[in-house]
Amino acid sequence: MSLLMKGLSFCPTPQGDYFELEKDLNLFCRKILLKKYFKKDKLREPDIVDKDKEILGVLESLLDESDLDQKFQKANRSGLKKKSDFTPGYGISNYVSVFRDMASDALLKLNHKRQSDNLSKAERQALKELKSWEDVQIKPSDKGGNVVIWDNDMYILEAKRQLHSDTYKRLYGNPTEGFVAIHNNLINDAFRDLLISEQEKSFLLVDNPRVATFYLLPKIHKNKVKPPGRPIVSGNGNLTENTSKYVDCLLRKYVTALPSFVRDTMEVLARLNGTHVMKGTYLVTLDVEALYTSIRHKDGIEAVKYFLDIDPSINPDLGHFIIKMLSFILHHNYFVFNNVFYLQIQGTAMGTSCAPTYANLFLGKWEQDVVFGDDLSFFTNYIPLWIRYIDDILFLWEGPLNLLNDFITILNTNSLNIRLTQNISQNMVSFLDLTIGIDEKSNITTDLYRKETATNTILHFESYHKNTVKRSVPTGEFLRLRRNCTSFETFRLRSEQLKTRLKDRGYSNKILKQAYHRALTTNRDNLLKTKPVKTHDDQQLRFITTYGPQTYKVQQVIQELWPVIHQDADLRSILPETISFCYRRCQNLGDHLTRSHFTGRKRQPPVKGTFRCGSCVSCSMVKNQDSFTDRFGNLQHVNDYINCKTSNVIYCIECPCDRKYVGMTTQRLNKRIQKHVSTINMAKEDRQKNKILSTVASHFLTYHNGNPEKLQFWGIEHVSLGIRGGNISEFLLKRESKWIYTLNTLAPTGLNEKIDFSTFLR
Repeated sequence: MSLLMKGLSFCPTPQGDYFELEKDLNLFCRKILLKKYFKKDKLREPDIVDKDKEILGVLESLLDESDLDQKFQKANRSGLKKKSDFTPGYGISNYVSVFRDMASDALLKLNHKRQSDNLSKAERQALKELKSWEDVQIKPSDKGGNVVIWDNDMYILEAKRQLHSDTYKRLYGNPTEGFVAIHNNLINDAFRDLLISEQEKSFLLVDNPRVATFYLLPKIHKNKVKPPGRPIVSGNGNLTENTSKYVDCLLRKYVTALPSFVRDTMEVLARLNGTHVMKGTYLVTLDVEALYTSIRHKDGIEAVKYFLDIDPSINPDLGHFIIKMLSFILHHNYFVFNNVFYLQIQGTAMGTSCAPTYANLFLGKWEQDVVFGDDLSFFTNYIPLWIRYIDDILFLWEGPLNLLNDFITILNTNSLNIRLTQNISQNMVSFLDLTIGIDEKSNITTDLYRKETATNTILHFESYHKNTVKRSVPTGEFLRLRRNCTSFETFRLRSEQLKTRLKDRGYSNKILKQAYHRALTTNRDNLLKTKPVKTHDDQQLRFITTYGPQTYKVQQVIQELWPVIHQDADLRSILPETISFCYRRCQNLGDHLTRSHFTGRKRQPPVKGTFRCGSCVSCSMVKNQDSFTDRFGNLQHVNDYINCKTSNVIYCIECPCDRKYVGMTTQRLNKRIQKHVSTINMAKEDRQKNKILSTVASHFLTYHNGNPEKLQFWGIEHVSLGIRGGNISEFLLKRESKWIYTLNTLAPTGLNEKIDFSTFLR
């Protein structure tokens, strides 16, 4: 219990990961190589003389006059593109290669074991046991920051209650292949019609998508014993992930232009600041029930189409394409739960990028046509202020209560499937994280709002975060109070309550005193102003890694070796004298204990290790083993059953002189091994023909007379993506890279030629 009381944001002290550091180092070196590569590329560009510029200007003006060019220019408006994994070779700068090798050697000498631990032995054991639990789901509550342990049977029952409603339809098979074909045809047609650019086409086309998964967040603020669940569809890597980002990118501007739109609490406060109301004014909040799953596809699409049609800057053909893609997203939102496929036939998935924008535009059209339409103008004359954050509405009512009730009844009588719940008061209401009231002088006041079920979710001071991050937490919390509270008295009262919560999370009096003083002396008006967006410094170079036990020694290693890079004249002229360091947080309890995909009990193989299949020519080469030792002397176990006929395997080849090669294959393992044997047998002949030999074939030819008889192999890991699927080759490449490093099989100590870190960019 003490472990979970720390909160899911708590980061236990991690053990350092040598491979992760090596990966981060190589990706950092890639940034340097790209700087050098594009500087060289720029230097190779021919100079454009004034006469050439004049000719180019004429050509550009002629193109501007053509309909074709106007259409093409509009094709690039999203700015989205596929992330490049291009990595220049180290041959363009020997200094970068030397820097990498020296840094890699120095990082290997660091001790990454925990010197101290922010968990007790009992808590470590509890974490291990909680991770092994298969009969429960550990989830954060929908609101309030609680940790909920949900029995699997109750979780499944609630999921079935929702999935067997009119919102979803069961599918009897995986529709991925057919859906991908339809999707990619739409993208290729749009490119052919010059509606999207080459970059956008590459970004949108899909290959081997991962099936989305359905999960629930418990709404314990509604029922603590049998909480209903908020449905979420997690779609990382799924069919419509990038298409949804594209649609959202092009539609978002219509949302921010809505009269009722507020981005966050700060914009609500800015709209309310200094507001004086009439005597007898009512504060009203409305909540649209289950908005995301209630919007009928036809109604939502019509609303979005309206905003596109009235925008003169949108090419009608592009507008039609956006609607096509939005329709595809809505009609092809399929997912899996408990090994069963479903299709959402109403509403949009909470989890897809364009869902908030789609819902906002749907309600924006409803506000325009219904709420503030001519038919209800009699009622809306009593509304001096109406603001909305997605499905949460706040408005002021300066009329009689009976008319207000009539107005809400009329709004609830509609053909759009909109159902509203209301809270009406002349004293105070809650909206987002605010309590909004009216004082004796008829001024709007605000205060911090916390749900009754809210727990202490402030980041624990013992969490393994950087100290600057932890010290900034109280400052941010006190400044939030100063911003949310209109009066000093309320601010002081809430500050005392906040101090108690912060002390319970391990923050010292000194830190609290400094944070409180800063908030106390900050002008509240400045906190209500939108901060300018920080511009990205292209010259700044950042080493990004995970915060861990040896973070500062890693930083010291990189800084001490940085002068090596400056030996390169080209790099010295474009790179800063110092570099900055940025840190990803290590895994928190949420990462360890919660999961979106429901699997139930996992089946364990009856035996683990590598075995002969008993019926192929490769059997004699199998090295039967269920464990092996890595480069650090750690015993590694084979956690799967693997034989010669297993596919999707990371494997290891061992030669008579104990050199090793790590590879991956999507084929049956014996077929891949026989290809290695074949290249060894043909090595002598291929070398005579000046053909390039694989490292394995070259080694056996040089040191073992081209004889593969004593070659041995075993399986390291069997990779399965399960029912959700995905790009198995990409996943195998990542695992292969890790095992090449972990077993130290990179030449000259092993037979692997290189580690491909570019796969971690995709």
